[in-house]
Amino acid sequence: MGSDAASTAKAARREAERLTATGDPSEARRVLANAIRDLRELKRQINERQREIRAEASAARQRNSGSGQVVGAFMGSKARGAMARSRAAAGRAIAEKQAKMMRPLDAQKAEIDGLVADLDRQRARIADGAARAKAKPAPAQVTTSPPRTPPPPQTPPQWSADPMGRHQHRYWDGSRWTEHVSDNGVTAIDPF
Repeated sequence: MGSDAASTAKAARREAERLTATGDPSEARRVLANAIRDLRELKRQINERQREIRAEASAARQRNSGSGQVVGAFMGSKARGAMARSRAAAGRAIAEKQAKMMRPLDAQKAEIDGLVADLDRQRARIADGAARAKAKPAPAQVTTSPPRTPPPPQTPPQWSADPMGRHQHRYWDGSRWTEHVSDNGVTAIDPF
């Protein structure tokens, strides 16, 4: 199953790259989404197999724990002890068998998770590239109104023509326009 997952992901990656290069990013994203769906289905099958293994091990433990219980009541302590040790050894063997069967399945699930994450990242990169390709920069706008920038920093503090055009003069303090304005020699306050 693990090699199936890797080959599925590899084929989807190659096909998505080809489609992206030919200018069809939406189809590339669809191919990747289908591969991700297939990998998740494979993982679901692995989970189901793991449930079956756990159920089989649980049934075996139940059979093991009940073995010799009735007969043991009529035996001596040495015989009961030997039976208990035998059940314990059988229980350990069941647990080892279960672990041995689960290990490769856990590794396959981890591999599938990594492949899904890689394909998902590739799908996101394709979507980002398509969005950037669609977004065209707005044409530069030509403004006819004067820019609202202060005079160069070397300009000393002074009364100058109001850049907003609301008053005759506005006071420049050497670094910024102030709220102090003047009309026909009468000063007032008007926030910039």
